[in-house]
Amino acid sequence: MSHCRTLFLSCVLLLTAALAQDASTGAIRGTVSDQAGDRIPGANVALVNNATGLRYSKLTDIEGRFVLQLLPPGDYSGRAESPGMSPQITPTLHVDIGGTILIRTATAPTIVSP
Repeated sequence: MSHCRTLFLSCVLLLTAALAQDASTGAIRGTVSDQAGDRIPGANVALVNNATGLRYSKLTDIEGRFVLQLLPPGDYSGRAESPGMSPQITPTLHVDIGGTILIRTATAPTIVSP
């Protein structure tokens, strides 16, 4: 019985620590698609904190979605790119404590001159 109580208390403490950590950060989530609206799996989404220069990146899932969590509050520059597509640059994104920003980016095919 004491083993179960110890396990339960450990889980509660871990959950509390996780919530406390999230109370000082924000998140950006969204989708990457092409101009036709088809979502792009495996696209690279990168954010750079404008004040610190720290870079955060994530690949989109099979449905073209991404989530970047535990971001310190501040202004970020964003970029989404995928092979064969032109990179898409976002306007400045502002992350607030406890906030989540939803963005949708659309990339265009890269034109290669002969």
